[in-house]
This record gives sequence, structure tokens and C-alpha cells, in this order.
Amino acid sequence: MKSKGCLEYESYENLLQLIKTLVAYCKSDKDIETPLGIVEVATKYCYKKDAVTYRFLIDDIGMAEIWNNKNIWHRAFNQTMVNSMKEIYGKFYSLQLPTIWKGWNQQQQAKYREKEENSLVTTLHMIAKNMKIIGVSNKIIYEVLEDCESTVHASSEIKSVISNVVKIILENDSSLIH
Repeated sequence: MKSKGCLEYESYENLLQLIKTLVAYCKSDKDIETPLGIVEVATKYCYKKDAVTYRFLIDDIGMAEIWNNKNIWHRAFNQTMVNSMKEIYGKFYSLQLPTIWKGWNQQQQAKYREKEENSLVTTLHMIAKNMKIIGVSNKIIYEVLEDCESTVHASSEIKSVISNVVKIILENDSSLIH
């Protein structure tokens, strides 16, 4: 991991307690962004334990019973996909999108469909990577990704790409955090 900031031990402990409070808050049904934000912060801040050892927040968070809660990751996936769709469709993103879609020719539809599929692969990759970094078991990661993938309509080629991305993440977990 690349450190964004090396903290004094007391500051590190204070930040760790704040992060643990936020992790507990992740169980809230209204929380969507917090898990991904926690992983981002927790992989960047550390304290220097001795001359050669750094301790990152991610190493001390724990709280597996919360991180293994599938609903946390489903909410993060859903919100990320909504944000992606807003970005992809811009001014067209509304309740009228299905009607607008039908009015587009096949080339326009194909262009947007490709962006949607890329967004799906990127989002599932990000969710899986964050789950792996935080220490969620491979079994839970597979279950969450399968559930997320089943909620969207994607071609068999895209589903194959997703499976390969997930396999790479789960097999190469040590390279994710460096």
C-alpha cells in the first residue's frame, strides 16, 4: 500500500476508533457510500511502528461480522451503478429513458450498451477488490457478486468477463494491497 499519511500513534488510534464507528454505521439501511470510503481511507493512513514496520488502519479495523453483511455491499453496488447510469446517459437519465431508448437506432443503443457493460464490469471489479482488501471471505465475495450480477441484464460474453475478473481478484489478493 502507498501511504498517504503517516500518523502519530495517538492520532492513528483516534482515527481507528472513528473508522470503527463508521464500520458499525455501515449496517444502517440508508448507508451506501461508507464502506467504499472506509476502505479508501483505511488503506492510505498508517503509523510507523518501528524503523521498518508500518501499521495501516486496514490492518486493525476487524469487525468481520459487519463486513460479511451482504446488504452493505449490495447497497454499494446499486448506488455505484445508479451513479454510472447517470454519468453514461446524462440528460437522458430519467423515467423516460425506456421510451427514449426505443427511439434510438441500433448504433446509438450499441454505444450506450457498451458503456453500460463496461460500467458493470468496472463496478463489480471495484466491489470485489474492496471486499478482498477488507478481508471478506471468498465465499461471501462470490455470493455478493453473483447476486449483484443477477440483478442486471448482461450478455453471456460480459458475464464471462466478469467471472474472469472476479477469479483474478480472488486468486491474486496479495497484489491488490500493494
